Amino acid sequence: MSALVENMDERYSVSVIVPAYRAESTLIAALESVRAQSMKPDEVHIVDDQSPTNDSLLAMKYIRDNDLKDWYVHVLPKNMGAGGARDFAIKACKTSYIAFLDADDIWYSTHLEQSFNAIRQFDLSLFGAGLCRRRSRKASETVKEDVAIRFIRLNSLLMKCYFLTSTVVLSRASYINAGGFLAGARLSEDFSLWLRVAANERNRCAVSNQVHAIYSDENIGSTQRLSGNHWAHEVAEIYNFKYLRETGVIGYFQMNIAIVFSVVKYIRRLLIAN
Repeated sequence: MSALVENMDERYSVSVIVPAYRAESTLIAALESVRAQSMKPDEVHIVDDQSPTNDSLLAMKYIRDNDLKDWYVHVLPKNMGAGGARDFAIKACKTSYIAFLDADDIWYSTHLEQSFNAIRQFDLSLFGAGLCRRRSRKASETVKEDVAIRFIRLNSLLMKCYFLTSTVVLSRASYINAGGFLAGARLSEDFSLWLRVAANERNRCAVSNQVHAIYSDENIGSTQRLSGNHWAHEVAEIYNFKYLRETGVIGYFQMNIAIVFSVVKYIRRLLIAN
């Protein structure tokens, strides 16, 4: 078990953002994994996205019962989707970095510590790691393989989304410069943001080969990670590439190559599913 790591450098202060929708059965486990971090976050923001379940009440009770300081609960006036919920919370943050956690995922206890080891060492604006979907994997398990960091540039990211949201730690300055999550986007809104961050050559982006989080597949609806309508998700991804072209970030050739790769991956997923 790792010793508690105090974050004394404001350049690496971090807020955790947890959007919640129909997360009644998974939210507490997610919050427990935040509280168990070996490196404590400076702020935690839980956002109830007009959930019909008792997400905000559960979060407030958890904060009160555990006497947690700098943990906040926000209740949105209307349902805004995960991207809109994250944007809302980030506006309330005072830290230099943002760490994302979906309410149906849990972190390994060393997630923040390991993330900031890499961020400090390589001066990263965007960091991501692995996400395990196996129910058998426990958050207390030790990952044995050696740590390897891979730098990701825009051209690589156009071919594959390497950044899994519940493992992402992002500098707030890069988030602001990229324009945040696209207003109204409900699918692939996170991928759109990573693309726009990576498009800025001043931002260093990298992923670790380590698994930092666990996805609970017992309740896939709590943050609506992937719609049952896979074509709608594919359309949203293609829109991301067209948006980059329309805003002058990439050219027609890059856009078309990215779309072709995306459609091929979509067809492959359908074939495997069937």
